Amino acid sequence: MELTFFYISVFIFGLLFGSFSSVLIGRWKNKENGILMGRSACPHCKNTLWASELIPLFSFILQGGKCKHCKTRIPWRYPILELSMGLVFVFMSYAGIEIFHVALPSIALFFLIFLGFITIVYIFYDIFFMEIPDEIFIIFIVGNFILFILSYFYTWKFIYFNWNSNHTFHTFYFDKFIGALVLYTFLYAQIFVSGTIYLAKKQKYHDIWELFGYYFLFPFVTIWDFFKEKLWPKNPQKNLENLEDEEEIPFWVGPGDLFLAIIIGWTLGVLHGIVAFSFAYCVGSVIGVIVMMFAGKQKERFEVPFGPFLGIGFFLAILFHSQINNFVNMYFFF
Repeated sequence: MELTFFYISVFIFGLLFGSFSSVLIGRWKNKENGILMGRSACPHCKNTLWASELIPLFSFILQGGKCKHCKTRIPWRYPILELSMGLVFVFMSYAGIEIFHVALPSIALFFLIFLGFITIVYIFYDIFFMEIPDEIFIIFIVGNFILFILSYFYTWKFIYFNWNSNHTFHTFYFDKFIGALVLYTFLYAQIFVSGTIYLAKKQKYHDIWELFGYYFLFPFVTIWDFFKEKLWPKNPQKNLENLEDEEEIPFWVGPGDLFLAIIIGWTLGVLHGIVAFSFAYCVGSVIGVIVMMFAGKQKERFEVPFGPFLGIGFFLAILFHSQINNFVNMYFFF
């Protein structure tokens, strides 16, 4: 009975955070100030929304899917995002209690729910805009690093999942580090091969060496550029000139997916990180084929974001965490 009430409460909080995340995604995309502040408004008529219009799911249903002021139809993506967030909050709570056996309540359980929140945000952001903002990676990496360090001093409190059972490859730290390195290298290999093919055709051999060297620098350069841009904003006119000079290389995967590889590998470790990627590629292949079948003449220019599939693979690897362990212990040596 207590767990049922807890899951219902978590679902309601998930709906609320789903509504908040829709605002977060829009303001990140539009580079608006005061992401955490300011009243929500209808994007069409600009009228400030009342409290009765901000109830997740129910406001959409009671208003017939339309804005109360201008009667413009509200996109279905908003209630779908809210419902998805509510379900993921419940799923991650279930995973923490039943799979990882963390305490209720605990920092570890909060961290799992936070992981679900970030994952749903980047999944929908990637679906909407075919990109993932650096803010998502920075928030996760900083929070993850703090909890990871705390886990070293408070192992018995299971701050970072369950210290004793959430790793299968050597030690806890080695498992996380190698997991991030393996998945990052796997994705970067696809970027390097696709970039090399393109640059070789253009006879830009010097750029190939730069692309190879960037393998060792990408995470650090990206984080540095993010903070440098926030602390010392560049001249907009200069940015425009730089964009005109840059040549877009058709990589097989987006550079933003590299951070997702680091996040998934660091969180799940070697074994479960690889399984998460396997799930991602299987689901992505099936959905990609279906999308291409219905794309018609647009199939050559049609792009499918890979971030959502990585998120799905991440959730599936958590759901089947125990089964994966049992399978490996039975047939392999870890």
